[in-house]
Amino acid sequence: MAQPPAPQFHRERVPAKVFSPTLAQGYRSDIANAHNYETMAPIYFGPQGARLTDILLHGTNAIPGGSDEVMNTAPYGIIKFYFTWPGYPHCEQLVTYDMYTGGSRPTRAKLACAAASLFVRFMERCKMFNVLPGAEKWRLALDGLQAHNIYFMSLVNTHQDVWQVSCDVVI
Repeated sequence: MAQPPAPQFHRERVPAKVFSPTLAQGYRSDIANAHNYETMAPIYFGPQGARLTDILLHGTNAIPGGSDEVMNTAPYGIIKFYFTWPGYPHCEQLVTYDMYTGGSRPTRAKLACAAASLFVRFMERCKMFNVLPGAEKWRLALDGLQAHNIYFMSLVNTHQDVWQVSCDVVI
């Protein structure tokens, strides 16, 4: 008897709108001598990334190298996460996060967990609105994309103290 075919999954990178200080009213850099600042290397979450729901449920255990200290050379202790999603330009959000919350140094998992919890709040905000025409495949809803479809690939330093999550979706 023949085996049924294995389910086929589709994986795709979520196109990101890169932060520009002209986009966010009131943006202020917290970096002294910001004009001399070079962006930092991305913080990766493994070759396949980490599923958003796994980060929320399992924290450090969901991230390869989760206990690795990161941001040791950052000239700041507070970062700004910039969240965007295709089809929801009216929901873009810049959120401040103190990397030393709890008195501990920032680790790969600590930043992933912080970004994940803030990202879920961002997703819930997006769900209150209709996705723009032409971006239906990116719709965040019960019958659209949900947290279990989203994989965090890395955090990318896009501008001074601003970091963005690079995501894939798996459907």
